[in-house]
Amino acid sequence: QKIVPGLPRGAELAKSLADRCSYPFTLNGDLAKVAEYFLYKKSGNRKLLEEAVQQAIQKPCCPPRPIHTVLAQLKPVKIIITTNYDRMIEEEAQKYRRLSWHFYSRIGSENARFDHSPSIRPDEVVVYKMHGTIEKPETMVISESDYIYYLTHIYDRERGIPYFFRKTWLPYCNLLFLGYSLEDWDFKVIWEGMLSDY
Repeated sequence: QKIVPGLPRGAELAKSLADRCSYPFTLNGDLAKVAEYFLYKKSGNRKLLEEAVQQAIQKPCCPPRPIHTVLAQLKPVKIIITTNYDRMIEEEAQKYRRLSWHFYSRIGSENARFDHSPSIRPDEVVVYKMHGTIEKPETMVISESDYIYYLTHIYDRERGIPYFFRKTWLPYCNLLFLGYSLEDWDFKVIWEGMLSDY
């Protein structure tokens, strides 16, 4: 599979961070573990971690992938939940439909209060970035500590997955997971946070 320059996969981003902090353990592509060690080696300096991730993915030198274009044009697709930090899906969606987008913030609750009508307009797509966004690097879920905090607050109406997704809309939708395995923590978070109590 051809990789778009400037958009590393999680394992590639983990390797990039590992090289920067002389990661001493076996590198198995676990971005959260490597990011946690990176923070340890940098005396907890979160800014250095955010800058390293930004440098890796902020300026893609190619247009969005075909999957972004296809999803943006599929009118029956009303909600897109992504763990990607980049803005490719939002930029592509804006070309074809009205876009409402929302991102998780690990540092505050204001972004989790996502007021949205239960009825999504026919020409609208809603994008939820469950790991934050590169535009605001302080919001990104990267390290193991970030994931623990995220899971701790998953049912919190102020800081967890927005109520609109968990209770109002997604339980009545058909879901298509792209790029996840059943062992993926992101899949487990989505499943537990939105569907487990139905």
